[in-house]
Amino acid sequence: MKKLYILIILISIFLFGKLLGQDKPTLTFPVTGKISSANLIVIYDQMDNPGANSITSQNFEVTNDAYDSFAADDFAFMDATWSIGSVEVAGSYYNGSGPATSVNVWIYTSDGSGGLPLNIIYTALNIVPSAGLADGSFTIDLPNTVILTEGWYWLCIQANMDFATGGQWGWTGRTVQSFSESAWMNPEGGFLTPCTPSWGYRVTDCGMCIDPDNCFRINGDIIPVELTSFTAVANEKEVLLNWSTATELNNKGFEIQRRTMGKEYSTLGFVNGNGTTTEQHNYSFADNNLLNGKYYYRLKQLDFDGSYNFSKVLEVEWRAFNSCLLEQNFPNPFNPSTTIGFEIQNKSNVKITILNVIGEEVAVVPNEEREAGYHQVEFNAANLPSGVYFYRIQAGDFIQTKKMILLK
Repeated sequence: MKKLYILIILISIFLFGKLLGQDKPTLTFPVTGKISSANLIVIYDQMDNPGANSITSQNFEVTNDAYDSFAADDFAFMDATWSIGSVEVAGSYYNGSGPATSVNVWIYTSDGSGGLPLNIIYTALNIVPSAGLADGSFTIDLPNTVILTEGWYWLCIQANMDFATGGQWGWTGRTVQSFSESAWMNPEGGFLTPCTPSWGYRVTDCGMCIDPDNCFRINGDIIPVELTSFTAVANEKEVLLNWSTATELNNKGFEIQRRTMGKEYSTLGFVNGNGTTTEQHNYSFADNNLLNGKYYYRLKQLDFDGSYNFSKVLEVEWRAFNSCLLEQNFPNPFNPSTTIGFEIQNKSNVKITILNVIGEEVAVVPNEEREAGYHQVEFNAANLPSGVYFYRIQAGDFIQTKKMILLK
């Protein structure tokens, strides 16, 4: 009986070492990583100094869940908000196992003081890398973008594969250490559970690898406040401002600023932003404190830290739409073009006729339906001789005529 008990212990140690702790696989992979399929930049890189050891991290079929394992390593971002689109890891199969069918990705929070993984904040399961899984090094395009602010985090990568005695996937170790030593766990407990009562939490404590870190790279971009449109439209009651953002970073909101000719900008109001987001958002503001004339509008985008940026400036001419009006052309005299402004109270067909001094029609600009409000048209007299001309507007019951001079 005692011999049988000793034999069982020896077999267990053998299987544990083979299935969960192979230290020296043959590494046949590009440790510099593959190029991501997305148009991203490298925002964290730990592919340097690869070791000759690896850390097992794999998910077997249900009947062999007892041999599953999880490896994780930490990373940090500073000063900004980052968008993660893909992850690259160096690894290999050994003892004839593989390839994996897919991979799992988790991102955990950290206590920021060298502690272990805490809470899961991102999960993506059963991802098939775009470049395949044949050689054990993966470029993993994440199905959903991850947004992380300044802080300390943990990345866990796991290969989904069939159980093979003595075979597994290993995440390549790194001979130098950045931040904390990498961590490892098996299904019996989380990252905060010791490997055995007498061992610690870390990879080297668990006998999984002699290298303190793992080789990986994170690709993404910094998130700005990206203003995709900004428009201003005058109607009979107000000037309506509309704008849209594609992304936002720590966006407290927008001050709406306005000025008139020769004056300084003043703030009309404030519209709250959406903090940090990669989704499109639409905003609007109505300015109804108006007198006839030209106005200039801009947005002052404010961050929570007090920094700010200005948008482009929009020019709008507004008039109270309570009458019909034909303006004097400008410039006058002119050569060869001039602008004619007019205002109509209701939507109607507008016809502006150009007449010579004996009342003959020489041109029409325009002859079309226009909305209620203020409009301008340009008249080009390049084909007419110098002289005095008249322009007449007819819009419904409104008819008015004014004089202009072409001087060549």
